[in-house]
Parts: sequence; structure tokens; C-alpha cells
Amino acid sequence: MKYLLTGGAGFIGSHLSEALLERGDEVCNIDDLSTGGIENTGHLKGRIEFRYVLDMVMNKSIMTELLDEQGLFEIIRY
Repeated sequence: MKYLLTGGAGFIGSHLSEALLERGDEVCNIDDLSTGGIENTGHLKGRIEFRYVLDMVMNKSIMTELLDEQGLFEIIRY
């Protein structure tokens, strides 16, 4: 399954991303780093099933692009 995870650079989001990847899912994180830190996802960067976008979910063009590019997602918001 594919997941679009908002707030993916936070403590909970990064651990959830890791758990989803471990079970074989694809994960795309979007975060503006307002409360999270990029270092929380550093260990995930080399994984082919992982993608990180530094932006806000309020950016309609980025969100549209992600959904168009990646196809259907389950969306998890943190």
C-alpha cells in the first residue's frame, strides 16, 4: 500500500514511516519542519520505497502533484 504521511519528520511520523516501510509499504512524507526535524528521517533516506517532500500540506500545487505522480494513497495526518 502507498501512504502519504503529513508531519513525517516529527517523532511519531518518522517512527510510523519506519514501521510502514518495514512491513513493505511505500511512504511519502511531507513536512515543513515547523516542529519536526529532518534528522528524524535520515535513516530512511536510502530506501527506495521512501520519499520526502519539504513543503506544507497547504501548498495545493504540491499536493496535487504528489497525488497525480504517486497514484492513490492512504493519507495519514499528524
